[in-house]
Amino acid sequence: MAGRYRLVAARACPWANRSVIVRRLLGLEDAISLALPGPTHDENSWTFDLDPGGVDPVLGIPRLKDAFEERYPGYPRGITVPTIVDVPSGEVVTNNFP
Repeated sequence: MAGRYRLVAARACPWANRSVIVRRLLGLEDAISLALPGPTHDENSWTFDLDPGGVDPVLGIPRLKDAFEERYPGYPRGITVPTIVDVPSGEVVTNNFP
């Protein structure tokens, strides 16, 4: 179903850039939307500081950490990109970069 998933990929991350390239090569641009957080992140998470109001316009969150914690409250590990988020639930589906 088109629009169900959103790829979060920071341009500052080589692994995330690869996922953006594969998305394009596989022709999935209409099926999986793309979120690009700012080029840096703080100790908590990647932030959507480049988007209007500092909030991702599709997910409605200011930090990628919010999607991780929606799935795993108190997520204890690093917040990484690339990540795929289920748009309806706001939960991380995977952050397995290979």
